[in-house]
Amino acid sequence: MPRQVGVQLPVETQEAIVKAYVETKTPVMAIAFDNGTSVATVYKVLYMWGVEINRDRSGFTRNPIAEQMVIALYQKGAQIIDIETATSLSPATIYGVLRKHGVELRRMKSAQRLEVLKQARRRRTVYEIAEETGLDIAKVRAVIKAGGLELYVADPASLVSNLAAVTVVATVATVDVEDVDGKETLP
Repeated sequence: MPRQVGVQLPVETQEAIVKAYVETKTPVMAIAFDNGTSVATVYKVLYMWGVEINRDRSGFTRNPIAEQMVIALYQKGAQIIDIETATSLSPATIYGVLRKHGVELRRMKSAQRLEVLKQARRRRTVYEIAEETGLDIAKVRAVIKAGGLELYVADPASLVSNLAAVTVVATVATVDVEDVDGKETLP
C-alpha cells in the first residue's frame, strides 16, 4: 500500500503511473503529459509507492511526446529559456531536438549582427542600436559582448543636457504665446 504524501489522485491513476515508470520505462515528463498531471505529482506518486527513481535523463529526448512538446513550444514562439524552465532540459538538448526534427531556428541574420557590431564600433549606445535595428536590447548586448566589444554608455553630462533639451522643448510647446496685439494664441 502506498505511503500517504498528500496526492489526491485515484488509485487507478497512481497504479498507471507506477506501471508506466517501472514496466515500460517511460520518462516522467511523458507520464505527466499522458495523465494530465505535473512532473512533481508523478514524482510524489512514485515516492508514495516506494519506487526507486532513476536519475538518468538520457532517455528523455528519445520520447516522441517530449520532443513534440519542445517543438510545439518553440513553434508557438516560446524562448529557449522558457522551454528550459518548462521541461528542465538544457538549452543544448533543446537545440538538439529542434535540429533533429529540422525545425528552422529563430536566429539573428549575419547582416543584422554585422550592423550591430558596426554601430557599436561607432560608440553608439545599446539603446540607440536597438532602436535603429528594431532588435531587443538584451540581444544587442549579447551580440556586442560576443563580438568582443565593450558596451558604450553615454557620459552622464550628455544625458543630462539631452534631458534638459527635451524638457525645454516640451515646456515651450505647452506655453501660451501672446500675439503682438496682446491677444493670446495657441501654438
